Amino acid sequence: MTNPLFVADLDTLKEKLRLSGLAEDGDAHAIFDEALLEVRVHFYRRLGASLVTSLLATGFTENPTTNATALRGLANVTEVNWVRLVLLCRLPQLWMDNSGQAQKAWNEEAPYRERGDKTATEKERLEKTIEDALDLLLSDEVFGSEEGIRSFDGSPLCDGPAPGASVGRNLSNIAPPNPLFED
Repeated sequence: MTNPLFVADLDTLKEKLRLSGLAEDGDAHAIFDEALLEVRVHFYRRLGASLVTSLLATGFTENPTTNATALRGLANVTEVNWVRLVLLCRLPQLWMDNSGQAQKAWNEEAPYRERGDKTATEKERLEKTIEDALDLLLSDEVFGSEEGIRSFDGSPLCDGPAPGASVGRNLSNIAPPNPLFED
């Protein structure tokens, strides 16, 4: 069984994902465990062993007050989001019902089989959130010293910010030039 890298323990991670009722002996738990291993390996791959070790050396607190504890908290939140993203792709029925009736409801209820645009939008949001967090974890920037700002101009060419995410250090969602107004 794989343990979380930054989250305190498996039970805490399950609670954060609203999967505390997930049976440990079922197929769904095997897929959950595989997703956790995948995320763990990707953290080492993207951040490197020395940075992971450094982040783990900083104790986790729910109320960070220093740059180091804030980065540790960011790593914690990122792990939860990354596991959620992997499971969203592999086990969408878990988000509907994590009880023993998940498979039955999945087969009987058409709305749960096809979530369409909502799932795609949530996947994109999680991917952006994870990438921004990894960028920050890899930088030597101190919280509060961000130099970039994101803006939303309301045009269809510019994705609107997620709630609470309108300001950040990444300029990735600034609208490209509008070809209708180019010379």
